[in-house]
This record gives sequence, C-alpha cells and structure tokens, in this order.
Amino acid sequence: MLIGLSPHHEQFRGEVRDFCGKVAAPALADYDLDQPPSPQQWAQILNHVLDKGILDEYPRTEDGSPDDLAFGLLLEELARTHHVLAYHSLQRLHAPLIFREMLSAEQATRYHAAFNDRRASVAGCFSEPEAGSDVRAAKTTARRTPEGDWILKGRKTWVSGASHAKALIVYARIVNDASEGSLGDCGLFIVTPECGYSTHPIRMMGLRAHDLCEVQFDDVVLPDISRLIGNVDGAVLGTIARARAFQGAIAVGLAQAALDMAIGYARRHNAFGHPIGEYQLVQKLIVEAATGVMTGRLMYVQALNSQMAGDGSTARMESSMAKLYCTQTAWRAVSKAMEVFGSLGLTEECGIERLFRDARMLICPDGTSQIQEMVIGRAYTGLSALAR
Repeated sequence: MLIGLSPHHEQFRGEVRDFCGKVAAPALADYDLDQPPSPQQWAQILNHVLDKGILDEYPRTEDGSPDDLAFGLLLEELARTHHVLAYHSLQRLHAPLIFREMLSAEQATRYHAAFNDRRASVAGCFSEPEAGSDVRAAKTTARRTPEGDWILKGRKTWVSGASHAKALIVYARIVNDASEGSLGDCGLFIVTPECGYSTHPIRMMGLRAHDLCEVQFDDVVLPDISRLIGNVDGAVLGTIARARAFQGAIAVGLAQAALDMAIGYARRHNAFGHPIGEYQLVQKLIVEAATGVMTGRLMYVQALNSQMAGDGSTARMESSMAKLYCTQTAWRAVSKAMEVFGSLGLTEECGIERLFRDARMLICPDGTSQIQEMVIGRAYTGLSALAR
C-alpha cells in the first residue's frame, strides 16, 4: 500500500485504473489527439466514458465531503491514459465544485445547467497577458451601469476549455461609484456564451488536445445576478493552490505512462543478442525514472491529505512543493524513459515524444517553478521575496 492512502483509496485507485484500461483508452483510440477534439468528437467521447461510475461526479468521503485525494488519484490515472481526460475532469468536476459554494439560491437556479450538467464544463479566467502569477494585477474591468448591469472589458489568456465551456468564471477589477465599491476591488463574474465574448485558440508545443484559449471581452453586458458574492480573493487563491497539487498528480500520470512504455520496450527489444533491459545502463535510466515517479506520487498525496485535513497554510506550501517537484521530475523521468528507445523515442510513431512535450508544458501553468519556490521559501522563513 502506498504511504498516505487508505484501503478505500487503494480500492478506488484500482477501479479507476481498470476503467481507464477497459473504457477510457478504447474511447480515445480512434481520434487524432494532437489537436483539440471537435464538439462532435467530444460528445462521442463523453458518450463512451460517462455513466460508468467513475467520471460522473466528484469523489466523496464517507461523510459526503469532497475527497480531494481520490480526485488526485483519478487525475493521475486519467493522465496516464491521456491528458485530455484529466484536464476535462478538472473543468467538469473540480471547477463547478469550488465555485458552486459561492452561488446564491437565485444564481444556483439561473446557472443550474452550467454547474450541474454532467456534460458541461466551467472555465476559470484568471490570467492575463500582463498578469499571470500575479492575478491581483488583472486589468480586465467590470463597470456598473446606471441600470444595474455590468460591462465587462478586457482580455484573459491561458484559459482551459473556454471554447466549449457552459460558463466562464472571470476575475475582474470593479470600476464603479463609492456606494458599490472603490476602484481596485476585485470581483468574480459568471459569463455564459450567450453574453457574446470571443475565444481564440492558443497552439502550444504540448498538451495539444487540450482546449487552451485566449478570451476577449469587448464591453460584454452582464446582468447583476452574474456577480459572485463572497471571499473572492480567497476563492481564487484557494483554487489555484489546490490546482497545484492536481497538476502534480497529472505530471506523475504522464511520467508513469512513459515509464510503462520504456519498461515494455526494454523487455522486448534486443541488441547484441539480448533484451536491452539486461544492460545496466538501460536499467539505470529506468530506475531513475521510476524513482522520480514514486517520490512525485508521495509528494502530491501528502499535499492532498493536508488539504483534506483542513491545514490551510501547510496545504498551500505542500501543494507548491508537489507542483514544483512533480512537474520538474516528470519532465526528467520522461526524458530518461525516452532514452531507452534511442532514436525511435524521437519519432511520432513511438508516442513517447508526445509525453515529453506534454510533461514540459506542465512546469509553467498554475505558477512557474520560480513562483513555487517563492511560496515555499516564504512558508519556511516567514519572509516574502516580493516585499520590496
């Protein structure tokens, strides 16, 4: 049993792995996933993977509360199959769960489909071209009209799943009179496709099946009910902190997939009359990759256990550690696994080069490695590297 996992979590992990082998992998086999699936293809994929008891709802503990550790295990196994299912689950299961708690009764009714439809997804719009890790530097604005509506103006980037989301959660600066709030306050707004924003795909070196977009808001009119009321900054920062541990789980899944491929190849490919897995230098590559995968898994499991225990400051620090270590280690582990294949590892035919590109992509989202180091350093010293 893996340290940090209960028998319940071990059982769930086995069920997800079985689901991925029997259901998820066959559902993706017929698609070119070097580009985002079309809406029709998404519908076909979801028809195959939903209603199987795994991707239908966010995992829960025995008392009914969200089970973040189980969700992390789910993301790892999905990423081991293909990253597209892992990131879609983040948008379809995790994002609605976080922001659903901030909905008023009237909002819950109005936006019910976006937050409860099992085929819908919600995309968070936090980053901007000049406000990535520093979300408080956002320049997108929401201005109150005399009629009580809001006018949203600005541009968001690095938005996951914006082109097919049922709703966007947009972080914006409030610009209105003193009775409603001063310039510089921030708010969260629910924006549906009917409001009239535009999306533009971002083509990246990896994660190419992932629907990554830039979103433009050109004086988009929103009803007053679209504004979420509550601890806005706490919700945004809490979402990002938890997402860092989940990125660690996804990174471990990608690295595990590459390790699986390398082990299989080392056993069946012969050189000088013997399987290459018999040679010490090949075994060294596999050992280094496997060690990285195992330690990365322990890191994200620890972070999510702290999250579930309600230890906020420790969980935030450990989530940054998991994001930092798992993503960096996954990239190195995939590289080691790729070397086992020799020149074949560089070809698209092999498939491991896609994992190499995907793993490299994970180092930047939800805070670069340098941002994670600043968070961890502040937790240990009590001193902020940003206090200048």
